[in-house]
Amino acid sequence: MLYHSILIYSSNSIGNLEKAYNIIYDYFKIDNININHIKNNTYPDFLFVSKNKDENNIQIETIRNVIDFVYLSPIVSNKKAVIIDNIDYMSINASNAFLKILEEPPHNVLLVLTTTKLFSILPTIRSRCIKEKVNNNNDSIDIYINNKSNDFINASIRYLNSNVLFDNDFIKKYANNVYDFIVMAIYYLNKQLITENKITIASKILQLQSLLNLSRNTYPNLENLMISVMYIIKSY
Repeated sequence: MLYHSILIYSSNSIGNLEKAYNIIYDYFKIDNININHIKNNTYPDFLFVSKNKDENNIQIETIRNVIDFVYLSPIVSNKKAVIIDNIDYMSINASNAFLKILEEPPHNVLLVLTTTKLFSILPTIRSRCIKEKVNNNNDSIDIYINNKSNDFINASIRYLNSNVLFDNDFIKKYANNVYDFIVMAIYYLNKQLITENKITIASKILQLQSLLNLSRNTYPNLENLMISVMYIIKSY
């Protein structure tokens, strides 16, 4: 398969973005003047995309702009490039629209994506990218999990492996850990992809990803958020 997309990942969003820009500089092989244009997002054949501060997600309208951009001819070079920072913030509709670019990419376009939440990205997106890890000390999901309370980890694993829909004791005890629980659930569902209905699992991952991107102000009642998470994990 010929790859036109690179997925940069680690727990350090600043390090991810720095690596992404370095890839773009090398891709264009440009001088320092145009490097400044890229940093300022004023280079005609380059587009930088990230989540708007006043929105919870990268919206489908933003991805439609990316689609329009990549299919236009280059202006000052013979190729084009896009950075999408923190791709895990994509809404479900935006993710589905972005897949169309990955499935039929223009030959002269490079897409560089970054994430601090590798396991929350739609598997069909991950599979169409070269994955490049930025070395930090806390990248691993295993390290992430090991840094949490053993009681919480053990209770989470028991629930994920059970047939129980709603564990009321778990909800009351660990509602404040719901965002950590979502990360664990996404990791757990990714492991199931090799043995179960991939479409169903991918849909669950996307829904959990959307919940993970919500702020605590959006979902102030964490017990209700935990119930929503449990329903997604164990339904259909």
